This record gives sequence, structure tokens and C-alpha cells, in this order.
Amino acid sequence: MVPPPTGPAGQGRRPKPKNKSVRSQIRDVQRFLAKPDLPETVRVSQERKLAALKEELGDQQHSNRERAMQKKYRMVKFFERRKLMRRRGQLQAAIAKSDEERAATLQQELQKVESKMLYVRRFPKTQKYISILKPDTELTKGACQQRDNFFNKILASVEAGELVYESQDEDDEFNQGNSGRSSAPARGKRSARESQHILGAASDDDSDAEADNAFADSFFSAGTGPALDSVAHSDPESAPEAEAGPSVADDGPPPSKALKTGAPGEKKRRRKRSRKTASTTQATD
Repeated sequence: MVPPPTGPAGQGRRPKPKNKSVRSQIRDVQRFLAKPDLPETVRVSQERKLAALKEELGDQQHSNRERAMQKKYRMVKFFERRKLMRRRGQLQAAIAKSDEERAATLQQELQKVESKMLYVRRFPKTQKYISILKPDTELTKGACQQRDNFFNKILASVEAGELVYESQDEDDEFNQGNSGRSSAPARGKRSARESQHILGAASDDDSDAEADNAFADSFFSAGTGPALDSVAHSDPESAPEAEAGPSVADDGPPPSKALKTGAPGEKKRRRKRSRKTASTTQATD
């Protein structure tokens, strides 16, 4: 038997087989089971494998559906819970300041608000979210019925003790997870960066001034010519010092060849004039 080629990629080497998807594996097993005269042990093992693959495919579809619904309705749930949390705080403050009769009425409304918060949090993650705050006129009849059924289940679970109202820590955790970001740490980081920038600018004034002076001294001592002199004068703080100091033309080397070049075509005109002068001299001789 001839061994498979082992050369580099693109020169006859067999590519590595890719991982097959679950659907592809299911089709392979189904085609294999369609063969006649399979041994009983092989058929049983392949049927078990097929059942496991179908279960895995169902889990993948469930996860994909849940992820898609979470991404689509994340911000809707976040803002509804924020509104409900604000209303809950208002009711708690009003209960603390009211008499017993008024406090009992507000307590019932508070329990309803907290039940709505449980509705937002416990709504099935694989279904399209139905807003708990929208009026019935803005929803279809089927959506209203589905929302009422699920909300009644929430109330029944609370009465049976299967669900409890959430604490403030759980609310904060849910809001941070659904908003995708936390506003407080972001403000803290931004203020820290701004303060660090201000402190750094204030502490580096002396070092920047020393660096500018060192650059100016090295520049004038090197005598690099007018081209770099214009760069030194671009700084408004160092421009007066440069004007007061000695000029580059006094003690520096002559300008470079690149700085002597005049307007475009100057060299060509010079050669033309020299040829004309030479021809005139020859004619005179």
C-alpha cells in the first residue's frame, strides 16, 4: 500500500478533516442505519448514537434561540425594570410617611410592582418578550392573553412560596447583566483618567521646559539650517528665545545642497545660458 504524500500544503498533502456539525453526523448515522443486513449490535449502538446526537442538536437549538431572544429584548427588559425599581422606591418612601390605612393600600400596589419585576426576570428566555408595562390597546389579543397567563403564574408562585421578591443586590446584578455595561465603574475610570491627566500635566511642566531648553541648545549648537529653524519657531514659547539667540548663518555650517536649490528649471536655464555664452565666444574667435 502506497503511503499518503507528506509534502507541504498545496503539494499533494491531504488536508485535515474538519469537525462535522451535529446535523451532518445525524445524516451519516441515518444513512448507515438504512443499510440492509446490519448486525444487531451495530444497529443498537448506532441508534443510541443517533438519539444522543438528536438530543445534542436540540440543546444547541435551544441555546441559540435563548441567545437570540436575550440579545433582542435585553434593553427592553432593562428599561422596564428600571422604571419598576423607581416606582418601588417611591412606594416604599410613601409607605414610610403614610398612616396605616393609606399604607395598606400602598403595600398592595407595592406587591403588584414587585410581581411585575419578577415577570420581567422570569419571563421564558426562548419566547418573544411581551412588555408588562404596555397597555392592552397596544398589544394583540393573543399577546394580552399570554401575558396575563404568565403573570397569574407569577402571582400563584409567590403566594405558594415558590418565588420570593428580589432584593436590591439581585436587582443591581440583573440590571448590569442586561444593560451590557455598568455606568458607575465607567464614570470612575473616566474621572480617574481625567485626574491623572491633570496631575501629569501639572507635574511635567518643569521636565517639559527643561526638555525644550535642551532641544534648543542642541539645535543651535548643531546649526542644522533654516529648515529646522522654522520648526523651532513653531513653538510659541520657544520662539522669543530663538529670535534672541544667535542666528544659524553666523556660526553654523553652510546650508545643505537641498536648501540651495532654487525654483524649478533653474539648473536647466543655467545650462542654456552657459551654452549660449560658449557659442558666442566661439563665433567671436
